[in-house]
Amino acid sequence: MNENQKPVIWTVVIASVILLIALIFVASSINSSIALNNQALSNIEFPTAAAIAGLITIPEIVQPEFPDYMLSEDEYEENLMEDKAEELALDKVDMSKSFRNLIQTALNDSNEKVENYKDIEEIYSVKVKDVNVTGETAVVEIEFKVKYFNEGEFDEDEEELERAKLLVTINVEGLVFDDDFEDAESEVSEFEVIRIYEN
Repeated sequence: MNENQKPVIWTVVIASVILLIALIFVASSINSSIALNNQALSNIEFPTAAAIAGLITIPEIVQPEFPDYMLSEDEYEENLMEDKAEELALDKVDMSKSFRNLIQTALNDSNEKVENYKDIEEIYSVKVKDVNVTGETAVVEIEFKVKYFNEGEFDEDEEELERAKLLVTINVEGLVFDDDFEDAESEVSEFEVIRIYEN
């Protein structure tokens, strides 16, 4: 062994002894901490599984019921189709020449004497009586009243203003919800004179 190495060896031996003493001290400290923790844990009462289960409540899952005023998707679509059919049908009930010609024909078929479509003076009290949607088509019934000039029964030159109640049936086709009713159209199907009022 070299004389120069002796101080290094003694330094390593002294450091090893100090390290060993420190480890013994730490180990005894940890051991006493574990003993204290075990004593403290033995004084704690842990709840049983039944007690824990009693604390936990699982809510009952209930399927919500929709109130009467809420519509399903099918009901919503059908309502929109009915609204569109009604709108298109009501557009037909107007003072146009073609519609007044149909009124004139219906009145004359009921033994009235309306000489010209221009004798239909007014359409009023328009009411939708029924809308029946089937698939992409609908049948709409509209009741309305008219004022018209009727050829006088006693004097051929005299005309009297008369009133009548009619029912028109209008067919609506092309009610495609997914296309926003883009191709929907309506056509008058039939007329019925319900009542001719006495003056």
